[in-house]
Order: sequence, then C-alpha cells, then structure tokens
Amino acid sequence: MSYKILVAFDGSDGSVNAANFGFNMAYYLPDVIIEVITVFTFTEEEAFFLGVNPEMFYKSEKEKAEKINSIFLKKTDTNNIPFSLSVLDGNPAKEIVKYAIEEGFNHIIMGSRGWGKIRKLLMGSVCKKVLENSHCSVTVVK
Repeated sequence: MSYKILVAFDGSDGSVNAANFGFNMAYYLPDVIIEVITVFTFTEEEAFFLGVNPEMFYKSEKEKAEKINSIFLKKTDTNNIPFSLSVLDGNPAKEIVKYAIEEGFNHIIMGSRGWGKIRKLLMGSVCKKVLENSHCSVTVVK
C-alpha cells in the first residue's frame, strides 16, 4: 500500500521549505505518492469589499494560485520523484483537511507561516486549524 503525502504550498519561504522536506522524506520511502496543493481563497464578500467583479476576482485569484505552482517548480528539489499539482479554492485550512481525508492521505506537510498576514487576523492560523482538525500526521516546517 502506498504512503500518501500531501504538501500544502502557497509560495512562501515556509512552504518552499515544507515542499523540500516532503520530497526529501519521500526519497527514503519505498512506495510513496506525493501531491502538492495550492488553495486560493475566494469569497463574493471579499470581491464586493474590494469593489471588483466577483467573476474577474475569482479568475485573478485562480491565476495567482497557478503562478504559485510555477514557484514550486522553480524552487523545489523533487529528487526525481513523481508528483502531481492541484489547485483548490475555498478556506485553506478546511480545504487541506477535507482533501486529505477524501483522498486518503497519510501525512500533511506544510510551512508554519504563509502570506496571509491580514487574512490571518481574520481567519486564524491555517497551520493551527489543520493541526487541530486533521485525521492524519501533520509536519510543520519553518
């Protein structure tokens, strides 16, 4: 049976370190599946608050998330281990936990701090929420 590792990636230094840690760990495991996810947040309320069209805001946020994946490809040493990249939308902590459960991951690896300083004040720490709600092991990397 494969050991499944989910790496949460937002382009921050912490998430780059987490991704490198995950691929280094995977290098030593005999049968591993690794997936890297980026979660972007979109709410119509946020679009309204910013005074922008919700559809355009959604598209812009999704494009930013896809660009974050290109940061992953540039800054991470994958040790030639096969992996997949996914982009999800929603509340980052909820989506990470939900996806890990639905897809049967054994381990989540994430950075201790991301980009969301203002959002952190509003939503709380993504890392903390994942730690509290995850069904599996979580490794937090600085």
